[in-house]
Amino acid sequence: MDKIKFVALGGLDEDGKNCYCIEINDDIFVIEAGLKYPPLNMPGIDYIIPDDNYLVTNKDRVKAFIISHGHLDQFGALYKFAEDVKVPIYTSKIASEMIKFHYKKAFNKQCQFNIKTIETNSDVMIGKRKFSFFSTTHSVAQSFGFAIDTDLGSIIYSGDFISDFDEINDYSFNLRKVALISQEKPTFLLLSESQGADLNGVCSPNHKLTPHISQYFKNAEGKIFVALYEQNLFNLTEIINQCLENNKKICFIDSNYEDFILNLGNYSDTLKFPIINLVRFKQTLSVNQNQIVYILTGSGQELFDTIKNVCQHQIKGIEVTENDTFIVAAPSVPGTELNHTQAIDTIYETDCKVVNISRKQLNSMHAHKEDLKMLLALTKPRYYLPIKGEYRKLMDNAKIAMEMNIGLNYMNIFILDNGDQIFFNTDGSVSSKTNKINTADVMVDGLSVGEVKDMIISERQKMAEDGVVMLGIAISLANKKIVTQTDIQMRGCLYLKDSQDVIDTLTSLFVNTVKDSFETCKKAEEIELKVYEVIRKYMRKTLSKEPIISVSVIDLDRVKIL
Repeated sequence: MDKIKFVALGGLDEDGKNCYCIEINDDIFVIEAGLKYPPLNMPGIDYIIPDDNYLVTNKDRVKAFIISHGHLDQFGALYKFAEDVKVPIYTSKIASEMIKFHYKKAFNKQCQFNIKTIETNSDVMIGKRKFSFFSTTHSVAQSFGFAIDTDLGSIIYSGDFISDFDEINDYSFNLRKVALISQEKPTFLLLSESQGADLNGVCSPNHKLTPHISQYFKNAEGKIFVALYEQNLFNLTEIINQCLENNKKICFIDSNYEDFILNLGNYSDTLKFPIINLVRFKQTLSVNQNQIVYILTGSGQELFDTIKNVCQHQIKGIEVTENDTFIVAAPSVPGTELNHTQAIDTIYETDCKVVNISRKQLNSMHAHKEDLKMLLALTKPRYYLPIKGEYRKLMDNAKIAMEMNIGLNYMNIFILDNGDQIFFNTDGSVSSKTNKINTADVMVDGLSVGEVKDMIISERQKMAEDGVVMLGIAISLANKKIVTQTDIQMRGCLYLKDSQDVIDTLTSLFVNTVKDSFETCKKAEEIELKVYEVIRKYMRKTLSKEPIISVSVIDLDRVKIL
């Protein structure tokens, strides 16, 4: 009989950074490897990924990464994980292309990962385990969940889903296969998303953008601008369909994304459209402007920067006028609220017609309460483990299961935190929930991964709040005298007109401290420490500020002249 263990490296009590490990005997299967966006108090950080040290330590046991769909909160950390642990990556063709697209954008080179594409309703042997995949309805084409066959029953991973059975092709939810999986073998453990668990009813049909935009496509007097997240292929498909229905020309602001979408059309019929409806950005001047729909895309901050650049005439050949319509179909996500608000304000400054579609109007395509109940009723799991979401949403998900009277209660529903391990014995009983694995956030700053520590973040926050003070001087310790004048610079600390008195005081303190140190200090570094303490106390006491202070004292006696 199989022994099973579950541990999350990310995705519990947080929004994003999903990464879950299912261990069966000696084999580890890694489900998702995502990122999340940083809060506002982490200046300079692009995004945050899980720590993969546990996987590196056990890399001989890791059999595969399974990426359920093409969103950054599922695969954004893959670029580090797949370099550290070289095992196959199983995902859909669409997700594979999105992984390659973002890799090329980040590193300016082709992705060489060992990606094995699967059909979303196929059965595949990974290692020695049978994985039964089933398609789900989500905001990106070819999303899927799956079931892993074990001696104790099926382990079912829901993926991201909603129960909308109107969708076809690459957005359909194969409920029939989920039912067959549940009939063939009892569901031992169900892992189900929680991001919409606090919302009543079902997600559908309020996830559809068309009802909110169709009137503008029919009646717009000028150009139409539409901003949306580049990974939301469902809404992009709706926009393309509106363009075709109203005989509009499609123009992507980002030519690389345009090429990417044209490429995706080779793998998904939902993204195919007649090339005659496409106009390249450089060719827009030769087309009737009232017939053009400009599509702005990006991920998080990138999208909002593009909106600002378009509205502030930073992109040559494009101008937003009062006759135009600007549709923002990109409600803010955690960590981007301020940037989203600033981008919307910038659009209003152009005097165009603004259509800002909020999250209340446009549902994120995640399971609501009734969606979750449907899956629970169908699978009737022995154990239930809510995943993907902040703690309150994990709890909401658990409460839904407890209220259904299908044998789930506080003894077999598990609310875990990242790093918590749960073990199942060969008889199916739970043996332990202790021995927490050390998990931590890894901060990514440009191409720097994990090198930015808390101390650096603290310094950036201090610099943002109180600025920086830089002091420099050259001395001769041997002769005990100051050789040059002082150089004092302040940035982000005081308004220039108010700073002269402060600079005069700092200069006096700086010079006097250096002179007083000649008798006691034998190295320039010792003088720097003394000056630092004097200046720090003055800034705190007199100005109530704690800026970054940089002191440079150069002993010319020790400088080699080349």
